[in-house]
Amino acid sequence: MGSNNTNSDPTRRKVLQRTAAAGAAVIGSSISASASSNSLNDINERGSPELDTGNGDRTVTIRSNDTASYTFQVTGTITPTGAPNRALDDGTASVTLSNDTHEYTFSGEFTEFEVEGEADVFVDGDSFDVEAFPQTTLSIVPQEPIEVDVSASGRIETESSALDKPNKRTVQGTIRNRTIFSYAGELTHFDINGRAEVQKNGHSVDPSEVLPSSLPGEVSLTGPGIDVTVGVSGEAASDLPSVRSSEGNINAPATGTGTTARYDGRVESIELENGASAEIVPESKRVVCTAPEEQAITFSAQSTEAFIYNEEVHKNPEVTVAAGETERIQYFGDVTTVSINQVEVSFDYERYEDAKSSARLQMAAEFERQDAYNRLRAEVAGRVRHDAAGIYAISSDAEPRPVDAVVFKLTDVHRGNEGSMSITKHRNSGSIVAGKNTYHWRTDGGHLEKMQLDTLEVGSATTMSSAGLATETFDFDVPQGVSTQQVETQDWVPNVPWGDWIGDIYDGLKDVASGIAGVSADYLGEAIEYAEVTASEIAVTGGKILCNTINSFQGLATKFIDDGKIKALWKLRITGYSSMISLVGSGVFEAIGDENYDCGACIAFIRLSLDVGLCGGGVSAFCSAFSLTTLGLGTVPCAVLGGAICSATITALPDAKDICSGHTEPDEAAFC
Repeated sequence: MGSNNTNSDPTRRKVLQRTAAAGAAVIGSSISASASSNSLNDINERGSPELDTGNGDRTVTIRSNDTASYTFQVTGTITPTGAPNRALDDGTASVTLSNDTHEYTFSGEFTEFEVEGEADVFVDGDSFDVEAFPQTTLSIVPQEPIEVDVSASGRIETESSALDKPNKRTVQGTIRNRTIFSYAGELTHFDINGRAEVQKNGHSVDPSEVLPSSLPGEVSLTGPGIDVTVGVSGEAASDLPSVRSSEGNINAPATGTGTTARYDGRVESIELENGASAEIVPESKRVVCTAPEEQAITFSAQSTEAFIYNEEVHKNPEVTVAAGETERIQYFGDVTTVSINQVEVSFDYERYEDAKSSARLQMAAEFERQDAYNRLRAEVAGRVRHDAAGIYAISSDAEPRPVDAVVFKLTDVHRGNEGSMSITKHRNSGSIVAGKNTYHWRTDGGHLEKMQLDTLEVGSATTMSSAGLATETFDFDVPQGVSTQQVETQDWVPNVPWGDWIGDIYDGLKDVASGIAGVSADYLGEAIEYAEVTASEIAVTGGKILCNTINSFQGLATKFIDDGKIKALWKLRITGYSSMISLVGSGVFEAIGDENYDCGACIAFIRLSLDVGLCGGGVSAFCSAFSLTTLGLGTVPCAVLGGAICSATITALPDAKDICSGHTEPDEAAFC
């Protein structure tokens, strides 16, 4: 789609005039490739897609009562807070101080630290021994010559001259005798191809347990010894011999003191040995409670916010389900506990913060070993971050081919104000789906005004190391005084108007219909009934229809598109979801418009993007995930479409009247 000539004028364009049609086309082709059975739980995000993560939350202080020189490097960002700016050059702090104290904030770990002369060093307020750096040890005693490949989050060293060091955080090669490594931070990659004894800081460890846990969630089963199976969307593990985990299932007895296991992703289902079950469905925000054929079962639940059941709002609802029957409880926020008779299952998917960071670091270390990484790294206009905050990772279990993506954020960027390097690959085959370096230019107000993409030409190269980069530059017209912030709808629970509830919201529907030709309050009421939307799933306020479930948004959007009421779609909003990536993974666009990818589907994409927070989350990161969930189709048009949305080009238009006219033909916006 692009040219290898980075300065070629034909690669530059005004987005609303020439590129938007491609953006809409990729939405259609991409979504048709996804499986309608996919769920929000199929997408697992790790970290934040925000490219600007601040100056770091760690501190280093160097104090000398004499004259001393120091040099240090970090894996993330570094900012002088009490040191001269001249001390910093492309991620390295190096200067001489005399009877002075220098201070910095940073993120990540040190990859180098040297001091000449007398100086005291403090890291995060604690004394730091520069002479001992790096001081955590790993010992490998091979029983035969073996290949080793080891990385750390900070500097790693070894006395063996036979090993290679492709960077300051990695050691690779063959070892035949006891070899000791010293490193800073934590281990992020450990691979040996033979038998060996391994010790960390003098303590023996199983080679399979050298890396820190990457499972941030914890589930606890409490009860009278009844077997429970908990389904999770990711991996699971436990040190307890009574716990069995495989293929996303945790099976263990519920005990009086609580049986615990760790997991990644989300809890999807809970089932007792008698067949009683509860399923947590994020698309409809329901806990689906089912009793076995022979027995009535009492269910209860807790969440971070509230529930609706039997036309009432509950903090902790208790529901008795008749034998062989099913009841549904709508939830808000995140479900944290489900009880089935005497068994209580509680869970926290972010219980271990360190594991969340470890998961990103380990995934990034795996991607560093790809030829596509080295090819993009050789051309990147900035310094690639390797701290946990500088890494955003996405995994998709969507059929037919699960894929993974990593976004490495950049610092010390030479092009634009911010940038990233992203790679997507098929999980099973390891083949590269897409890769690109992305650069953003922003106005003083923070709006995106220019984007440049260096996209890896995956399909045309025999090897990744020889693949070319196609460069395209896009300019965005940024109106003044327009905000692209998403709708503030946190902790939103509707006041449920029961009885003739559509009649109760009729005046609000009249406000929504106002100014939309061919749309009346009666039509909107009929559309709500047709889409089988319940009173607890929508609220009508400020001339907008606010949906709090994916299913209600899908149903109404599909109805409006099928009826040609495109302008009504712009008045449809969604709340309660914060991940555009998960929405795409759920197949939401496949459901909208019954695969009718015209202007209506385009507007639905724009509307969701604004409400869910694409602009606050980083367009380039989202587009990497869009490539991921659509098996690599059309990453460049996605970036262009997202860039235009977040440049305020779209939000500047007051309503759908200025986006589409006639039936489904665009007026001012060529995106459709």
